[in-house]
Amino acid sequence: MVCVGGNDGRLYGLRVADGSVAWSSAAGGGPATALAPGAGVVYFGGHDRRLHALRAGDGALIWSSQTGGGQYTGPVAARGVVYFGGRDLRLYALRAADGAGLWSSAAGGGPTGATPVVTAGVIYFGSFGNRMYALAA
Repeated sequence: MVCVGGNDGRLYGLRVADGSVAWSSAAGGGPATALAPGAGVVYFGGHDRRLHALRAGDGALIWSSQTGGGQYTGPVAARGVVYFGGRDLRLYALRAADGAGLWSSAAGGGPTGATPVVTAGVIYFGSFGNRMYALAA
């Protein structure tokens, strides 16, 4: 499955074999701003200032979580947590299972538009304060 956001306000799940549409979802109220696949789940932000989790196979909504101004960076899922930068210039950590907020940080004036990287229990991100940060994931 390949997932893409459309300018028609829908997120599409396309079959890899032939490019045909397997499902579409109006969750997000606009084209997906970023996608992150993880364990059969697609995480994405839309124009509705929420991060959504859909089942990749059929597009069914698993959860939707309010964020502080929408999504600014691509989400990344690691060890049961979804990390992303918000348009309010905060780095967010949500529980992947249900979208519950775990924490947020305004380190360095907020994350840039680059997707955070998580490896070996550390989350790395660049900030608008021209610094790189490493936080314990």
